[in-house]
Amino acid sequence: MDHHLDDAQIHQEWNNALPPRLTIDPGDTVVFDCRDAANRYYTPRSTHDDVMGRGPFRGHPLTGPVRVRGAQPGDVLVVDILEVKPAEFGWTAIRPGRGSCPRPTSASPTCRSGTSPMAASRARGTTSRCRSIRSRG
Repeated sequence: MDHHLDDAQIHQEWNNALPPRLTIDPGDTVVFDCRDAANRYYTPRSTHDDVMGRGPFRGHPLTGPVRVRGAQPGDVLVVDILEVKPAEFGWTAIRPGRGSCPRPTSASPTCRSGTSPMAASRARGTTSRCRSIRSRG
């Protein structure tokens, strides 16, 4: 069966206490609409000033969660990503003192935007049967 999960409602944490937005059977296909890492803050008109004006990081916007019927804690799910379609707009930004390699010498913010094949907005995949893998020891 095919399902669609839009990005109208997101969460920003990996937390198994969150209720599922969708329950599927093993083998079902789900199309996920996904937001960008800045949760739609940047636009094609964004400037360097927008980089510094962005508020605190609250976590990446995530679409889901999805529950797979029959899956139990400790099970490993095999998920096949069948297709990824890029958004029409993508961005990259450098904020002084932030990121994986912050440099105090980065004096000015940078923001680049435009059409980008790397800005994924939609992904489609399937799950296969749940297989339980238990560790010993």
